[in-house]
Amino acid sequence: MNIFIGLLFIIGLSVALGVILWQLGMRDRRAYILFGISLLIHVMAVLFIYTFDFQPFSGGGGDYGSYHKAAVHIADEIGQGNFLPDIETRGGVPHYFPTIIGYVYFLTIPSMVVGQLFNAWIAGVAIMFLYFIVLELTQSFRWAFGIGLLATLYPSFLFYSSLLLKDVFVVLFALAGAFLMLRILKRFSWGLFALFYISLIGLTHFRFYVGFVFLIAFTISWFLLSREPIKARFTYGLGMIFLLGFVPQMFGMGYYGFSTLRHYINPTILTYYQDIAYTGKDVAPTPPPSASPTPVDATPAPPSVSPAPSNVAPTPPPSAPPTSVDVAPTPSSSSSSPFFDELFTESSKGTTGFASTVDLKVSFESPKAFITSFPKSFAFVAIGPFPWQFTAGRHYFALLETIPWTILSVFILLGIINTLRSRHRALSLAIFSLGLFIILTIYMSNFGITTRIRMPAFLLLLTFIPFAFQMYKHKTTAKSNLLRDYILKLKKYWFHLFSYSETSRTRIVLNIVRLIFYQLINRRFVVAKVNNYRMILDLKTPGISKSLFVYGKREFLDTYVVKEEVKGNMNILEIGANIGYYALLEATQIEKGMIYALEPDPRNLELLKRNIITNGLENKVEVFPYAGSDINETKPFYLAERTNVSSFIERDDGEGVIQVRCIKLDDFPYINSIDFIRMDIEGHECQVLDGLRNFLTTTKKSVRVFLEVHSKVYDKEKFNFQERLSYLFKNGFSVKYLITDTYCPKELSELGYTAVRHSREVDYRRSLYKYVQPDHASSLVRKGIVRSLMLEKVSS
Repeated sequence: MNIFIGLLFIIGLSVALGVILWQLGMRDRRAYILFGISLLIHVMAVLFIYTFDFQPFSGGGGDYGSYHKAAVHIADEIGQGNFLPDIETRGGVPHYFPTIIGYVYFLTIPSMVVGQLFNAWIAGVAIMFLYFIVLELTQSFRWAFGIGLLATLYPSFLFYSSLLLKDVFVVLFALAGAFLMLRILKRFSWGLFALFYISLIGLTHFRFYVGFVFLIAFTISWFLLSREPIKARFTYGLGMIFLLGFVPQMFGMGYYGFSTLRHYINPTILTYYQDIAYTGKDVAPTPPPSASPTPVDATPAPPSVSPAPSNVAPTPPPSAPPTSVDVAPTPSSSSSSPFFDELFTESSKGTTGFASTVDLKVSFESPKAFITSFPKSFAFVAIGPFPWQFTAGRHYFALLETIPWTILSVFILLGIINTLRSRHRALSLAIFSLGLFIILTIYMSNFGITTRIRMPAFLLLLTFIPFAFQMYKHKTTAKSNLLRDYILKLKKYWFHLFSYSETSRTRIVLNIVRLIFYQLINRRFVVAKVNNYRMILDLKTPGISKSLFVYGKREFLDTYVVKEEVKGNMNILEIGANIGYYALLEATQIEKGMIYALEPDPRNLELLKRNIITNGLENKVEVFPYAGSDINETKPFYLAERTNVSSFIERDDGEGVIQVRCIKLDDFPYINSIDFIRMDIEGHECQVLDGLRNFLTTTKKSVRVFLEVHSKVYDKEKFNFQERLSYLFKNGFSVKYLITDTYCPKELSELGYTAVRHSREVDYRRSLYKYVQPDHASSLVRKGIVRSLMLEKVSS
């Protein structure tokens, strides 16, 4: 019955969460599926632990027992009208985890399994945050889902979040804070900072030292990794630094914790925590008395005397539950604080016991001793414990975690190296994880406690795995890998072999074989026939070269429009010429006109010029190494991995940022001679149309504008593409050709239009329509149906 009530409760919470997120606009079904899978797995873990009393490490003497008793008492207090029980009612526990569980018991029944099921639900929410973090960094739904599923199976997280422990809330606030930190580093807003501040308070409340590390990591990351300009970075940064200092002060540490940290960075005090607090040894050196001021919540210090060699229970802080483990006396200190009290309290619980202590303390006796001991202790925290450190049979359960983690850590390290090169904001997660590992290295020698506290760091480090595979994808040159990769590509090509319009099956097969051969001999540049001219193609750089090599042409409907419209003595403005596919096609269509090709990406420029020379078209094509826009300026240009999708839109997954010269196209020296304008500029269309406004509205000659539409990236407030279309329609332009992104969409059929041509390119099927009414075209663009438009203005 208890289990049934608990399941009903978390099902109700899940439905409520889904409704709220759906109303807020979160329509990603993968996230909901991942949440459901994670919740199901954690519920199964809870039921297994509850049914079989599975407690291999603590023997039933962990924190969860005291939390449950306190929560039952709190539920009674709530029933009597005491809605915010004090620390005495909480059984001396300084945090509000028992209070939260008490409210759960009040709403359901006071059974531990109900609290455990609630923790399982919180774990599912935490996994959703991890999903959004990976999605934010990689823009890949597959990677986000995969990493979320991997984290769900992370043994420590699965085990501890299925018990009645506060650690699941530590993970939740850490992941929520990490997600908000990444968003702030991308684009600052005080609203995001307010949410981050709240998550930091929650994290600090449940584990002070984790919150403190997060605070420092955020501060460092803001100045090193923020996307804001330098001036804004320092302006906002100073304001945030001032406010963040109050978070430690809320918990008795003083502003930024300075009043307590000065004492506890003393090497003798640091050594004490590893020599005595986490080992159970009876004798410890007497640390010197502290000179630091006493914070508000200081614990009264015991007399500063040398401890006797008998077993004496430690004096825990007032907030810590009593302990039954015999250890040496606490050090004499007048500066006790939650930061270190909580560390000490954890060691005194039966959750892990001293049997899982490892003698790997960091030595501060000399620089040489520190350099020698620190790496060993750090390795223990980061990828341990190791089999030779186990002292009990039950400890071998840890291998279920350490063996997979050791393998994954290789990919994580490669991912971090990959992000270092571009100063990716994901490095903020590595900074936090490194900080937490250092704290654990210095203060911990008990792997039971370590496996609990390092969970947020482990989960966040999983986000670097996709970057490792990106690195592998970019850099691998081994022939065996190339052969394997191209066998997979051949399978893909074979599946779509007969779905490429206007290209013979024989040619496709032969070109795929040639492509594999060229890759195996590590050949980069090849000359291939494309349309009715030759092109030098780069088989090493991602872009359009490989597709052109295999199929001999691309974008059939766009190519058809250019062949139909470009003729005679036309002068053409080619904006975003790439490596010259359209510029060369247009040059072979005209007789005495000129092609003015604009291309800002230096990776494309060299190939563009070589292709013009290869075809002997220097007298017809003139190249300009800058970008078209609405004003004359120099601005950042974000290089994409694929050279055909670089743009002015900020991105995290690119190859870097360069400064490019932009010109207002109304000022272009040959603008008044232009008859045909073609542009494929990845979302910069509004600025280009603004830059052409004077020419397009005042010219008396016939002009055609052929552009690729990128509806998903337009800013409706600042760069509203529909407004630009309406302006052109009012000034004499009409739609001559419209190419859809899908095959014969029903919206056009319902409006009475019939496609005049169709094409299929691998997975894509598109349709071409003629003479679509302006208001219909504008509506279709808004719905994201349109891929390309050709606008025409007839001479007056």
